[in-house]
Amino acid sequence: MRRLWIDHSQNDQKEWQTLIQQAGLTPGEVVDEVYGLFLADHLIASGALAKNVIKYVAVDPNYQGESVFHRLVTVLTQALYRQGYTKALMYTKPIHRKCFEALHFTVLAETEQVCFLEKGTPSLFEYLAGIKKQETGDSIFGAIVMNANPFTLGHRYLIEQAIRQCDHLYVFVVSGDQSLFTTREHVQLVKEGTMDLQQVSICETSDYMVSMATFPSYFLQGDTKKVGAQATLDATLFLEQIAPCLNIQKRFVGEEPYSETTARYNQMLKAVFKDQLSLVECHG
Repeated sequence: MRRLWIDHSQNDQKEWQTLIQQAGLTPGEVVDEVYGLFLADHLIASGALAKNVIKYVAVDPNYQGESVFHRLVTVLTQALYRQGYTKALMYTKPIHRKCFEALHFTVLAETEQVCFLEKGTPSLFEYLAGIKKQETGDSIFGAIVMNANPFTLGHRYLIEQAIRQCDHLYVFVVSGDQSLFTTREHVQLVKEGTMDLQQVSICETSDYMVSMATFPSYFLQGDTKKVGAQATLDATLFLEQIAPCLNIQKRFVGEEPYSETTARYNQMLKAVFKDQLSLVECHG
């Protein structure tokens, strides 16, 4: 097993692209490192890393088997741990789900096209346990997921509209340091802008809402091909895992006349939620 230098070696790049295309994968997403497993100078398996996300796992059809697959995934997770990560995230085709479960990955959400898994800590369940739960009773709980890049009067208006329609509101601020401000700065700006609103809880999204793991196309300008599948996955994870745990009955979004990606995301939220979770669009 060795690292493939796809940005500097034409031979590495050609071999890697040939292998992943054989696996039905399309290159194009940003990756930090690519590793390959060779047999007699022939690339038989490879996988890539984007921070703590494992991507582009592919094995030559002539060498598919548990031993090759297990060795590849083990090397990728060990590379993540060497970089200081304590958790590996993975999304793959549903047909490959059992292969990763055999390596102790936990399925978080699955759609017709994508299965999203994790291994390590802090897990989704530890993340949710760390969010202060509010007393339920007959209360109505709502949620907003916002990038807040930066926090504006428009974001404040959306929050004000939302708290008129629920008893307590979770405001999830997109994590990942992919924008102008760091995650810490994002969160602090939102906290300062809502400190007078007692019924609001400010939380980070971590890897589980509009993240480089669940929805990388959100951050990649011009990458529209995968928006639908990734938005559906993100919405499914929220519906099936996050909303029930926090007793969220309403998800609030604003109008998005200028962002095609965000507008499409809102459409997918509505399609996934259906009558199971209320999606409320607040108009300016």
